Amino acid sequence: MKVNYSIRYNIAVMAFRYGHWREVALPLLQSLPLGKLQSTFSSWIKCLIHLTKSQPAAFSAKDLSLSQMQMKAAQITAQNLTNVCDKGKFFKFPYACIEIFNDIIYLLHSYLVLITVNRMTLNNEHEYAKRGIAAQCKLYSARSAAALNKLDILLQRSFDVDNESRAQLFLLQQFLDLIHFSLGFFCLSPPSRMPPPFFVETNSPTNAHLLELISWARSQFSKLYEIEKETWKIRITETNVYFVKDILFKLFTNSFYLPRSFFHFIYTTKIRLNIKSEGKGTSDHGRYLVSGAAAFHPIMVEGYVETNNPAGIQAVIINGSIAPYAKVGTEQFKLIHQRAAELPNDINHFALHFTFNVNQTSSIRFEASFIDKTTKKTWQSNTVEEIIIQIGGS
Repeated sequence: MKVNYSIRYNIAVMAFRYGHWREVALPLLQSLPLGKLQSTFSSWIKCLIHLTKSQPAAFSAKDLSLSQMQMKAAQITAQNLTNVCDKGKFFKFPYACIEIFNDIIYLLHSYLVLITVNRMTLNNEHEYAKRGIAAQCKLYSARSAAALNKLDILLQRSFDVDNESRAQLFLLQQFLDLIHFSLGFFCLSPPSRMPPPFFVETNSPTNAHLLELISWARSQFSKLYEIEKETWKIRITETNVYFVKDILFKLFTNSFYLPRSFFHFIYTTKIRLNIKSEGKGTSDHGRYLVSGAAAFHPIMVEGYVETNNPAGIQAVIINGSIAPYAKVGTEQFKLIHQRAAELPNDINHFALHFTFNVNQTSSIRFEASFIDKTTKKTWQSNTVEEIIIQIGGS
């Protein structure tokens, strides 16, 4: 019996969510006729195919190297999709997830190569050998700290994801915390304490399984406390580095589950900004000509909010930044204003007034965040609008 393409895709999505990337999702996605698909969707399928191949067949340095190569290819494809003008916003969340997965694979692969290459010197009494391992772990620790920052930003943008997807991101954060702790344990400086656990409520069997493994891993890592105050020479031994490796790779093998929100959000929140500035408008959208510099150049920001999220939105926060005009992506924006607009009685629009000291042709950027009514947490929005104030116009 032939299965139509949409059913194959949906089965592949379920395989991603339950950890069967290579065995189930890969052959299904490879059976889709990419040449007959719309170009954006075809690129998305290519991204997913790379992702399926990133699930390592074994946990050797060679397999993890191949896994990292495929994950990087998926990341590049996803990044290109975020630049699709009409649909790019739909790929920002999966791109961020892939980027974090790529960081995890990079860290574990690097750690495995490091301890494998230096296995003969781990129990060596010569200080220089262990110093080299400690120096590498310090570099990897900086990479894991950066990955944790990325994940924190992703969590701040997860207002519209379902509860189980958010729980999975919290679990991924705890996994990264343990990686970061492990790398720090083998640095020259005294190791930090293991980050405290935080409560994760879940009804998902995959999340529950990962939560159980993380609890087990924490109990295993607690055994390192007995020696953590000792000098770095005593901490860096073959027994310790392979003890940590076994725990991290057990967690890694059980982390190949994609959250539902990787494929779609169950809620939608839109914040639209309309920027109005003094000056003569041009055919170049968002560019205004002014005759000269002004200490107080007025700008009004009108906003409109739409959401079907039951948590609701209590207030919108607008950050206003300015930078000398430069090539896109090279600007050095400086935050000047942060203002909030309350949305009482389900009002979905607001207006805020700003003034900027514009003494040269400049780009002015407005970014939105918001506070929900239920938890009172602050969430980041993808909404960003810019205008250019060009001095010397007539």
